[in-house]
Amino acid sequence: MRALMSGPDAVRPRASAGPSGGASRPPTRPWTSRSLKHTSALVMIPPRAAWDAVQEVRCVRDKSYLRWMPHANLLYPFLEDDASGETFAEAAAIAADALKETSPFRCSLRAFAFFEHARSSTVWLHPAACPGVDEEWAARAAEGKEGKQDTDDDALTSCELAEGNSRSLEPGPPACPPAAPGLMAAQTALEGAFPFANHLSSVSAAGFVPHVSVGQWPDAVSASAAAANLRAKWSPVEFDVDAVFLISRPSDGSGPFRVRARVPLGGGGRGGSRRTRRAKRGTKTRAKTKRLLRESLSPRRSGTASRTRRPRHRSARGAWCPSPRAGAARGARATKTERRRRNKRERRS
Repeated sequence: MRALMSGPDAVRPRASAGPSGGASRPPTRPWTSRSLKHTSALVMIPPRAAWDAVQEVRCVRDKSYLRWMPHANLLYPFLEDDASGETFAEAAAIAADALKETSPFRCSLRAFAFFEHARSSTVWLHPAACPGVDEEWAARAAEGKEGKQDTDDDALTSCELAEGNSRSLEPGPPACPPAAPGLMAAQTALEGAFPFANHLSSVSAAGFVPHVSVGQWPDAVSASAAAANLRAKWSPVEFDVDAVFLISRPSDGSGPFRVRARVPLGGGGRGGSRRTRRAKRGTKTRAKTKRLLRESLSPRRSGTASRTRRPRHRSARGAWCPSPRAGAARGARATKTERRRRNKRERRS
């Protein structure tokens, strides 16, 4: 399914079978970090039923509200989505193979945090799995202990609920609360399949920090206050995650991101490129239409004519002509019309 080049920063796509079925076409050029584009990403997207609460916050302060759907980036930037869709189809197959051992999981959005940038700060929702972990992290953050790791047994109780997540409350700005173990496992597997797309893991000392961005604020003070206000009014949103998605937008920036392929977790469910699934549905629909049309136009096996169309008969010369019954009815109508005209002429004379 996947072959690594001699260097750790390149992946060569699988060679696909040719039209004959036996011969394989030569693989395309290897993927490297130069193949990555900021117009593509591999993400976790909450189901539509969980969007309303998140979008209500994003529509006010998120500058990417119209460009991005609610999401948590797993690999970004990612491979460019070419016009033919072959790159994403190949990437989806590799990702599906990498996620075969990652089971679907349940995710909860219940705590807010923020990243501090050079000129702004981003407030985000934390995707967690275990109730109670985020609340403890939020309390520690309010006390200014984001960068400290407690070592007493009582403090580690809630962290142990995160199924042994080693990235619980790691030191360094920003502190990382325990994330959903399934989400962390999916990101690790995907990064192993695409080792050149490790930007999110290497951008900071904290490593990969899963987050759902909800808005930008001018500085850390205003972002901290906004996170506290949102936390006080927020009702946790829980949902199941059974797939990740390949998304892209036009390279000229003229449109928003759209889902191009679905990659199921655990090797199950409906996956593959949307273009491929749409083509398969179109083929099945056309075949069904042809079958129904052929059945409606063909004579019944019992010998009686179809209700939609009467069978036609051949004349002595081989040309198609109406059935004898139809011809007799037409002759009767012609005879009646001729009789009426003859009577009219006799009355005039």
